[in-house]
Amino acid sequence: MSQKTMESFFKRPKSVAAADGLPDAKVRKVEVDAVPGLTEEQRNQIERNRKEALGRLNRNRTVALVQSEKVAFVSMAGTTGSTKMEQLLDDSWKPILKNYLNTPQFRDLDKWVSQQRKTQKVFPPEANVFNAFGAAKFDDVKVVIIGQDPYHGDGQAHGLCFSVQHGVARPPSLLNIFKELQKDIPGFTIPKHGSLQSWADQGVLLLNSVLTVEAYKAGSHANKGWEKFTDEVISQISSRKKNVVFLLWGRYAENKGKRIDRKKHHVLVSSHPSPLAASRGGWFGCKHFSKANELLKKSGFPPVQWNLPQ
Repeated sequence: MSQKTMESFFKRPKSVAAADGLPDAKVRKVEVDAVPGLTEEQRNQIERNRKEALGRLNRNRTVALVQSEKVAFVSMAGTTGSTKMEQLLDDSWKPILKNYLNTPQFRDLDKWVSQQRKTQKVFPPEANVFNAFGAAKFDDVKVVIIGQDPYHGDGQAHGLCFSVQHGVARPPSLLNIFKELQKDIPGFTIPKHGSLQSWADQGVLLLNSVLTVEAYKAGSHANKGWEKFTDEVISQISSRKKNVVFLLWGRYAENKGKRIDRKKHHVLVSSHPSPLAASRGGWFGCKHFSKANELLKKSGFPPVQWNLPQ
């Protein structure tokens, strides 16, 4: 809400009374002493009548002012109310992202995604779009892994990049992540599932750049507004926190990381864990998981328990 709007909201209207058909002139005291032949009792009665009339006028003006303010408040609430997607966002992130959430760009994105859901099959389910933010509260974020867009197959995407729910086949990129973990972290056992929920619960923000996708169409929701939203997420983490470890896998994530203040944070870069990129070198042997824990410990944070529940 702009300063001008706030001032106009709390400022008394110039003529509330006139707007409601009330007399705008002051009730003037009758000069009773100038009227000849009045008894003392008559003078007192005239004064009582004058005070009662003035009281009624003030009450009417107060009612008119309250009604005027109610109308103004309802009108402004209609233009600043939260969007449907904002209501799904975890409360810890709302004050951090409030400026962007109130922009026309985010409101347009909200409308566009809602419209897509009416005519297309969209992943992840609406309730899961902001799962990454619900699991990793803003104050708890200590590691950020940046992905591109959600898995586009049935039942795969659930709001955490690279992760799939229990009972869903593990995608090739995720299997390569597990293989690197097995080499990097002593005692790591590759789980039979692909859920990375326990990482998120420890403050690892598993952030896709684009948070929705049309079923079976990779990249179908790119360049619709999500990139600006997640740019804002990264910018706010960078400006408000210190010593966060960012893991940037692949050129796309590396470009996304240009908003990170590298004087305040730690950035580890490697190739993407997809089979094609990993086969070219740069993924296996990157040791990002052990390096991240060393950086966290040096900064006074507890290391991430990368082992996943079986």
